[in-house]
Amino acid sequence: MTERASYGAGLAALRPGGVAITEEALSHLLIDTDTRLLDIGCGRGESLAWVQQRFGCHCAGVDLAADYAAQAAAACPAADIRQGDAGKLPFAAASFDIVLLECVFSLLQDTDAALHEIRRVLVPGGSLVLSDVYARAEGVRFDAVQPDATQPLLYMLPDLDVFAASLEQGGFQLLYFADHSDSLLQMLGQMILDGSACACLSAQDLARLRRARAGYALWIWRKVLP
Repeated sequence: MTERASYGAGLAALRPGGVAITEEALSHLLIDTDTRLLDIGCGRGESLAWVQQRFGCHCAGVDLAADYAAQAAAACPAADIRQGDAGKLPFAAASFDIVLLECVFSLLQDTDAALHEIRRVLVPGGSLVLSDVYARAEGVRFDAVQPDATQPLLYMLPDLDVFAASLEQGGFQLLYFADHSDSLLQMLGQMILDGSACACLSAQDLARLRRARAGYALWIWRKVLP
């Protein structure tokens, strides 16, 4: 099994907390069968499959990796799944009421472009559900870029102030925040036990991660007019 195929193979979802954190986030939003939801970096489609089953709303997903997009399409046949880049979303303006960005922000090389695109595809007042790793100490930015752009790899580990500044400058207002750092520890422990831990970070970068005291959190943001 390749490193990419084995990454998170033993996990129910490719992120800390799995769909339980998705469920927590969506419990704070009004959703019905007419709601349009987009999952950016949808991976194997776990969130989309759960959302479709729970709410029966209009779902779409996009992932940079063709194999993940194919798995997501199989997991959620009713969803509109496409291969694409977060910085150039293959959807029309004001197409969605809710965007999920679960454990993806830290993987983006150009977060400004992605936030611009998220604002573009959200309706006025639409919601962005964001969950990701963050630095509880000093933030980290990784200089080395994997030749395979689809390989799971952190490009940055920002602190909470940097997260807030990025989203506020990108045109979003914070509605909800919850820390889920315990979920990150549980996921890493499971990956070590089942042998699927990603080996794409150098020893130096791993040391920087430890110094940054990586945590995990959930945010809900609202698109601010105009």
